[in-house]
Amino acid sequence: MVMVMVALVAGSACKDKSPTISDKPADPAAKPADTGSAGDTVAAKPTDPAPAAPAADGWTTYTSSDGAYTIELPKPPKVNGMLVTAEFGVTDKDSRTSACGIAATPLPGDASQAATMLNAMATGYKTDAKVIEEKDITIGKYPGKSLIVETPKHRKLFRLYVIGDKLIINNCGGPFDRADADAPTAKRVLDSFKPAI
Repeated sequence: MVMVMVALVAGSACKDKSPTISDKPADPAAKPADTGSAGDTVAAKPTDPAPAAPAADGWTTYTSSDGAYTIELPKPPKVNGMLVTAEFGVTDKDSRTSACGIAATPLPGDASQAATMLNAMATGYKTDAKVIEEKDITIGKYPGKSLIVETPKHRKLFRLYVIGDKLIINNCGGPFDRADADAPTAKRVLDSFKPAI
């Protein structure tokens, strides 16, 4: 089950899209609200009016159906069970997408094995990739791991946490050659994760 979620979250980034997809910011006059599966709520976040922060236009704050966490996403998310994703990065000149995703899965085993589980997850993500960064982190009293890896085609940023009886997989990724341009969006998504602890 965990490996399936790992594959889904990791695979949610970087797809070719039709050039007809628009990357225009959301209409600030509209007040969208959406309900995902299992009662997950999506609330529109006010558009950042500062011209120096155009990536903030149209951002959405997503709250998990059980209220266990919130996270900011650059576009309204797609919710598929435990997997929540949002694509971004399409321009008139580049139809490839980048994506961010989060999944909260039941922890296989118990929280006493958190370090083992985090290391095993990181090892899986490092397979056939160059490790740019790997470090142990915490969120509140809970352990985590931050990981940045590159392949010839992609750069992926992960934050993995064990919170209570859940394994949280937070991932952003996209085309390797666009990694620097995508970095502010990815950092904002990863930094915005807030568990209800």
